[in-house]
Amino acid sequence: VVRIDLVLLLKRSIERFAPLHRDRTIQAHLPVQPLFILGDPLWMELVLEHFIDHAVEIHTFSTPVDIGIKQYEDPSILLREARIEIRIKSDLLRQKSGTDGQFKTWSLTLNLRELDACAAWCRAVLREHGGRMWYEQKAEQEDIVVLALPLVE
Repeated sequence: VVRIDLVLLLKRSIERFAPLHRDRTIQAHLPVQPLFILGDPLWMELVLEHFIDHAVEIHTFSTPVDIGIKQYEDPSILLREARIEIRIKSDLLRQKSGTDGQFKTWSLTLNLRELDACAAWCRAVLREHGGRMWYEQKAEQEDIVVLALPLVE
C-alpha cells in the first residue's frame, strides 16, 4: 500500500484505454492539483479500467463519455474523499437498442446485490481500499456512476 495520486492514475488509465475505443469521444474533467489515496496502484488501475470500460460500452457512438473527478468533503461526519463520476444522458441510452436495459441492470447491481462478477470484484477491491461505488439517477435525465475513495494528506 502506497500513497497514489488518483488524478494521475485516472489520467493514465484514460490515455491507455482511449485508443481501444477510437469510435468514441472521451471527455475528461480532471483537477490540476493531485488527490492522494492510499492503495495498491495495480489493483486501483484495474478497477478504474473496468469502471471506464463499462461506461464507454454503454454510451452511444455520437455521445461523448464524460468522466470527472472532484474532491468531496462533509466535515460533520469527517468524510473527505475523491469521487470519480461518469455521466450518461438517460435519453441517449434509450436510442441505442438494448443499452438502457443493460445499463440499468449493471447500475442496480452497484446499489443492490453483487450479481455481476466484475462489479463484485471491483466492489471487493474498493472495500479493501476504503472505497465504494454506486449509481445515481438525476431528475434531469442524467444517470451517474460514482466511484469514491478516501483521501489522505
